[in-house]
Amino acid sequence: MEERPAQDEFVPQEENKGSAGSPHSTGRRFHKQSTNFENMDEAPPASCESCGASIPPTRARCKDHRRDSTASSNNGKFTWKISQIGFAIVTGKSNYHAVARGSAAFDFTTEVEAGKQKVELVYDLSGEPSKTLTSGWGGTLPETARVNSNVGEKLMKKALNKTKVSGDSEEKYLFNEKGDVINDMDKVDQIMDDNPTEHVWIVPGVISDKKVNTENKKIRYVECENCGETQHALEDTKKRKHHREERKWRCLNCLSTTTTGGKEKSREMRQFITAKNRNSADNILFSNMMNKIEDNE
Repeated sequence: MEERPAQDEFVPQEENKGSAGSPHSTGRRFHKQSTNFENMDEAPPASCESCGASIPPTRARCKDHRRDSTASSNNGKFTWKISQIGFAIVTGKSNYHAVARGSAAFDFTTEVEAGKQKVELVYDLSGEPSKTLTSGWGGTLPETARVNSNVGEKLMKKALNKTKVSGDSEEKYLFNEKGDVINDMDKVDQIMDDNPTEHVWIVPGVISDKKVNTENKKIRYVECENCGETQHALEDTKKRKHHREERKWRCLNCLSTTTTGGKEKSREMRQFITAKNRNSADNILFSNMMNKIEDNE
């Protein structure tokens, strides 16, 4: 069995929630432990609207009573696919403040603001992330950890080493409170220099990418004008004049849309339509070409 890091490597026992899914991370007993928010300069914790347990000020319910929206978010045109683990380095006088600021930091990232990604903090998970996701991060992730702790420093350095923001393929694993990518140690050092070391935290989250829901949808392979990828899913069809259909296709890579049919005519169709005085053989060929194009759209 894999050995868990000692709790005191993360936060003091009176503040410690353990790793996601552990006995320390769920139930009213932990949430009602005192964390001396009243003596802090920052906002006190909120209370769960169901049970009254203490929760971060950005939450409405504790994890035992939060509403699970995963099923509804996967219905319709889009679905969410878990892609990687990410980390936010934030400041806070307690782990609750770190959770709140970590959540905000992920919301400020470019991809989340654009609606292309969403992030669920490890703190908010009902169980541990899959081993496939966490195997490259030591196997077990804390809900929060101080950056100057053994666990926090290891996670920070791994995330920093994995982050690449140059070249054709960007890989982003580490972010600051503004949602900006941290890609060198100088940026981490600056945060540590500007704040008491015990107030600098690393907050892990599970990043999911927004994907086109392709279930029961027709797929076509045409180069996307926006990103150059080829796979598109049929999203919508509308009837137009002369029994023509206007079809809306969505790129599986960049999520941009392309419309075919309707007023838009392919090069082959225009060539035939502008031709005059066709004989019967030409008319048959024209009809066959029209059918072929409509079938491929």
